[in-house]
Amino acid sequence: MAPLNNAILDGWQLSGIATFMSGAPAGVKLQLTSGSANNWSGSPTDASRPNVIANPVFPKDERTFDKNLNTAAFSLRPPGTWGNAPKDVFRGPGINNWDISPFKNFQLTERFKAQFRCEGYNIFNHTQFSALDTNTKFDNRTGAPANPLFGQFTASRLPRRMQLALRITF
Repeated sequence: MAPLNNAILDGWQLSGIATFMSGAPAGVKLQLTSGSANNWSGSPTDASRPNVIANPVFPKDERTFDKNLNTAAFSLRPPGTWGNAPKDVFRGPGINNWDISPFKNFQLTERFKAQFRCEGYNIFNHTQFSALDTNTKFDNRTGAPANPLFGQFTASRLPRRMQLALRITF
């Protein structure tokens, strides 16, 4: 019984990578329903920014797929002015990822060895968003918001992926 137990239980390895990162700093862009935001600022080359009138960052427990930031915190500023929004207003989506790989090593003969590998990426299949709509869009005439997707997630990283491999060394 001991040789069978050794064949089943011996020779295992476990490898893994856990990644926890906060999101990258992100800003918002000013767009208008007609015309260019560059012309709105009075500069032919530099786009202006919206005004920030409240805290644009929601607490984590208030964030949803449709509203990851406080879109009501931005307004259209008067023509010919730059707007007070800083370059980086909030942090984009972060990463919470686990990659795990168990390996089983076999000694086939004195010269031949085998390794069975099972590699899993994003093993817990945690949804990880990678992009957010950061385009504020306002109606030139009324100053009303005109982008219903502003503040929503637009892309995600890959879901769980797994692969199996058999490696023979001699």
